[in-house]
Amino acid sequence: MRDFDTLSPLILPTAPACPDPTLVWAVRKSLTELCERARIWRAPDHFEVTETGPEVLFVPQGAHLHKLETVAVNDGKPLEPITLIDLERRYPDWRKAEGMARFVVQTAPGTLSVTPSQVGDVIRLVAYLKPSPTADSAPRHLLDRYEEIVSYGALARILAIPRQEWSDPSLAAYYLQSFNSRIDPIAYDYLKGDQDAPLRSRPQFF
Repeated sequence: MRDFDTLSPLILPTAPACPDPTLVWAVRKSLTELCERARIWRAPDHFEVTETGPEVLFVPQGAHLHKLETVAVNDGKPLEPITLIDLERRYPDWRKAEGMARFVVQTAPGTLSVTPSQVGDVIRLVAYLKPSPTADSAPRHLLDRYEEIVSYGALARILAIPRQEWSDPSLAAYYLQSFNSRIDPIAYDYLKGDQDAPLRSRPQFF
């Protein structure tokens, strides 16, 4: 992991009076937007359904789920995403259902459940993540690779804050344009490359 405030050498020369909490906030917001738009934090994973149940906590500390790319069972059969409300309405006893998995539902932030379920099923997923609203660090491979564009997005936010000694709306607009202009090339380069990083070392079951 790498702390957000390690980007201060890229930010403080332009906004020298910016306090550390504001800097961390701006870096977090910038990286979050980059993750949402370019989907650079891609996390493949798998878990086996055990007797403890079909729920798995798969999002690491400091991260939130942005989007699921795929969820499949065993030999690759895709599972149908469904909201908890729809699942409760259509299948009130879904928690007790047994058999080949058909649906995947997010039961809590960062927690997935499959239904029906049977012990031994292997659930494979690919998720796109983003920093949580309270994160102060992110995987080192992300910040090392994208520190420049993240600093642009952070500066766009910091310099746009009104009535501060570092406020500069014109320069904020410049950095915002610099940030936005790099999103599509980064997304394209990422999809071409092999940037997957392991999500966790072992499953964490409820």
